[in-house]
Amino acid sequence: MKLFIREIRIRFSFQLGLVGSILLLIWLDGYQNIRLLFYLFFLSLLLICLYWGLHYYNQRKFYKKLTNPQLIYTELNELKTPVGKALDQLFKNQYKSYYQETTSLKMTQKQQREFMDLWIHQMKTPLAVIELLLQEEPVDIESLAEETDRLNDGLMVALTMSRIQNLQDDFVIKPLVISELAKKVIQEHKQTFIRSQVYPKLEFPTTVQIQSDQKWLHFILYQLLSNAIKYSKDGGVVTIYGEERKDSYAVVVKDEGIGIPEADLPKIFQPFFTGENGRKQQEATGMGLYLSEKAATDLGIILSVESKIEVGTSVTLLFSNWTIIK
Repeated sequence: MKLFIREIRIRFSFQLGLVGSILLLIWLDGYQNIRLLFYLFFLSLLLICLYWGLHYYNQRKFYKKLTNPQLIYTELNELKTPVGKALDQLFKNQYKSYYQETTSLKMTQKQQREFMDLWIHQMKTPLAVIELLLQEEPVDIESLAEETDRLNDGLMVALTMSRIQNLQDDFVIKPLVISELAKKVIQEHKQTFIRSQVYPKLEFPTTVQIQSDQKWLHFILYQLLSNAIKYSKDGGVVTIYGEERKDSYAVVVKDEGIGIPEADLPKIFQPFFTGENGRKQQEATGMGLYLSEKAATDLGIILSVESKIEVGTSVTLLFSNWTIIK
């Protein structure tokens, strides 16, 4: 009620002043029947009060909401006037938008917190192994390099996770020769290939240029190749090849590994999902494919996976913006 009175006091005073001015003009014009003028004044006052009383009655729920903020979000009922209904709908839309944004932010923060807890726990293992290796004489350089690679891979995923909210702000789209980028990623995995006794194979029949971000496409290919090596059998081959498809160009990372169980395939892009195979790997965080799919989607790349148990897995990246360099 107090809010209503504060809102109408200027208009109420103006209306009373207007009535008083009219009666004063009548008085000055020579009609000086005080009794009748008082009657007209009180009648006008009654009508004005009746008008504002009806107005308050129709809008009482609205003013009640405004004086109790919680009601704005928990009891949004339709108001009777067009303005009230418009404001009511505005409150609903604003609350819905606010709720969606805060829910998304809370979910992202929860994922980042859970990932950091998991990552810190898992990085303790290679650190402990490195400390033990350094105490031995002579130092096993090969094992030391392997643990260092694990730390490096974990750090790369952690840094990517920290940027997950604003990936597109970090994009620099430019022409890239996809076979050169794939060759660079294979070279970075050289020691891992040797240690795992897995052999790389690169097959690009034509030189193809695509429009993408080099850093994030490098991250995607690095993660896909890392998974392919991790789940390959000894003596197996990991192939990266390109081929033209209808209205797109496909880059495929194919391994001859243990494959992904059919029940796990629909979930592999979910955060923290490790699946049956991942539970056998101590360093598996379940975030590599999630982040790769997220980055690919933001880059306009379609990422898909096909797999058969004991046959292998093929991960395909489909590019819509590409040209063949002759």
